[in-house]
Amino acid sequence: MVVLMALWPWDKVGAEASPFVQIFQNVGIPAAAHILNFVVLTAAVSVYNSAIYSNSRMLYGLAKSGEAPSFFLKLSDHGVPVRGILVSSGITLIVVILNYFMEGHIFMYLMMIATCAAVISWVTICVTHLKFKQHCAATHHPTKFHAILYPFTNYLSLAFLAGVIFFMTQILDMQLAVLFLPIWLVVLWAGYQFRRK
Repeated sequence: MVVLMALWPWDKVGAEASPFVQIFQNVGIPAAAHILNFVVLTAAVSVYNSAIYSNSRMLYGLAKSGEAPSFFLKLSDHGVPVRGILVSSGITLIVVILNYFMEGHIFMYLMMIATCAAVISWVTICVTHLKFKQHCAATHHPTKFHAILYPFTNYLSLAFLAGVIFFMTQILDMQLAVLFLPIWLVVLWAGYQFRRK
């Protein structure tokens, strides 16, 4: 970031294109910008390949434990969960089509979903850790691995996550997620209760 800011004013970077591509173009190295675009595209394809791989295996694993439709249990002759791959790819196609009709908004909607999922996951981790440590203290079972600055770091993390939700309320395309987050938590809780019974 220091190098980038030394090459070009901070308030003119990233408004029209990738900051790296923009800076290379502005300093007179357009070929470097194309190479960087190729690297970014290759990285994106790699991430997508990894996501398709993990999604298909996750759907198969969930189906095997009875938490997803048995439709995903079918494997190819080589042991590949093809149905999971096809469903994941189909959802990608739907997102591409939606992006065509709602250009500029779909990325923020996806970021909104990913951010909410991350917040839910990390709040769960922080609260679980607090409860675990309290249980260990109450039952006189000391843990071998001590969390640095416990419980301050847990509360600091929870405050940070609350800050993330607050800032989401300030971004127009993410406000919808803040409204639906409590509803989604109720749905998760209801699903958990149903599964438990």
